[in-house]
Amino acid sequence: MRCVRLCRPSRPRPGRRVLLGAGSGAFAAKTDFATGPHPCTVAVGDFNGDGAQDLVTAQSLEGSGEIGVLLGDGSGAPAVPVIGGVSPARGRLGATVVPTGWHFSASRGTSLVKSGARAATRYVNRSDTRIEVKVPAGAARGKINTTVETAAGTSATTGFKRL
Repeated sequence: MRCVRLCRPSRPRPGRRVLLGAGSGAFAAKTDFATGPHPCTVAVGDFNGDGAQDLVTAQSLEGSGEIGVLLGDGSGAPAVPVIGGVSPARGRLGATVVPTGWHFSASRGTSLVKSGARAATRYVNRSDTRIEVKVPAGAARGKINTTVETAAGTSATTGFKRL
């Protein structure tokens, strides 16, 4: 079992840099995880009861009340994307939609936003915590499931209503 040995803010980007124990008393290579725009405090523990250590971060913006949860799988591997919300909740073809959440991957070509079976082809802006996309041509009318896919896996679906 790997244990988190050291965790600190990664600057200048928002996130946490984690150094896992290599099992020999040394650290393995660093791993950066997205946590939100202003992480200031971190707690380590098994918060979901699966036996793997997880990280919880608090944001430094006064009164924001925001926390980030990074669920561990015991390997230090990247976490599956999580959608926290989609804004706006409805829109027409070509409208800009912004899924927000965690583990989206800021690198171009490493994450895919789908509206139902249709993948978005027009990305306006992206980061580890939000992706601005245009509602793709051919997206069905009514409520459609929105997901974010990365090499680590696919998020749970979040509803979006296409007008």
